[in-house]
This record gives sequence, structure tokens and C-alpha cells, in this order.
Amino acid sequence: MKPPDLDVDAILASKTRFCGFVVSNPLCRTRNNFFRRLSRYKPVDSGGKVFNTLGHRVADKRAFLAECRFTIAFENESHPGYTTEKVVEPMLVDSIPIYWGDPLVGCDFNTRSFLSAHDSPTLDDLVERVIEVDRNPDLYRAVVEQPWLRNNQVPACVDPNRILAQFTRIFETPIEPVARRRGLLQTLRLHRVPATIFSIRKRLERKYRKLTRNA
Repeated sequence: MKPPDLDVDAILASKTRFCGFVVSNPLCRTRNNFFRRLSRYKPVDSGGKVFNTLGHRVADKRAFLAECRFTIAFENESHPGYTTEKVVEPMLVDSIPIYWGDPLVGCDFNTRSFLSAHDSPTLDDLVERVIEVDRNPDLYRAVVEQPWLRNNQVPACVDPNRILAQFTRIFETPIEPVARRRGLLQTLRLHRVPATIFSIRKRLERKYRKLTRNA
């Protein structure tokens, strides 16, 4: 959660780069396309394996992103509930994430605190939104001042007390393991191996006899 006495001016003064990009997986076309489109407006500094512009890979990703006003925080894929560290890492250093991935990201995070592709009809519209915020100091300030989390509260799914309680239930519930109840061979279906091999052998013998008769 952001402190109530957040110094936005100090944050703005610390940003020496327009946008950061640190990615090692080159297979996400959506992410690659957005990088190229945003780079037409201003150079995006890439410190990872993909589209590297620095001539080297950054040793400290978080320190690098701390220098950036924005961070391209696209997931490898887009699926409901699939949210990784990509959106959180720039948040930790007050770099505005430009996010794509989980369409339900707003269930846990305040979507007014970053720029979400899921709020824009196209990638080009998302680029225009980034440009608008970048060029308007008041808009940029308004985004930076927003709390990262929805309702400024830690989601229940990561509440330490809830997590500990769940582990306590798992370890203290007297349920006999499946392997003991059914037998390991049955669990792994290894008891079926001899019969399966015998069946395959019979079928191969029939096919062989058929082929040799027709030869």
C-alpha cells in the first residue's frame, strides 16, 4: 500500500527513462507488437534478452525499472486469474505498469493506478493512452497518487493469516493419503501394465498374420 505522505515530485524527479522493458521470452506476439508500437513514440529501454537496446542485460531489474516512468508489464499469455510478478515489480518502485494478461486483474489491483490493455479496445488505443499520460503532468500525477491495491486493501488470497490457516487445515486434517487407501500400483495404474502388453502383443500378431497372408 502507498504511504499517505507520498512525495510525487520526488518520484517524478527520479525517473530518467521513459519506459522499461525486461523480457526473456520472445514468443508473446502481443507483447512484441506493443513494444514496437510504443517505441515509435519514444525509445523504450529494453534491458532483457528480447529487443535489448542497452547492449547488456540489467543486473538488477528492480533498480532499472525504478528509473522508468512506465514499464511494459505484459504477461506471457492472457488468461483469467493468471497474474504474475510482472505487474507487481514496477509497482514496488513507483513505475506505472502498462499491463496486459489477466482480464480480471481489477479484482485484486486498482486499475486506476496503472494502464491496462483490458480497458482499451486495441493496442493502438493503449499507446495513445500512454502518450496522453506521459505528456500531461497532471494525469501522470493522478495515476501515481492512486493506491496500487483495490480499495487499498491486501487481497484475502494473500493474507498471511488465511494462508497459515489453510496450511494448518491441510496438515492437521486426519485424511489417509490416496496412495495408502488404494494401493500405489492402483494409483499409478501400474497393475494394468501386464494385461496391456498382452493385448498389444495379440493385436500385433493378428496384424502380422493378416499381412503375411495378403503378401
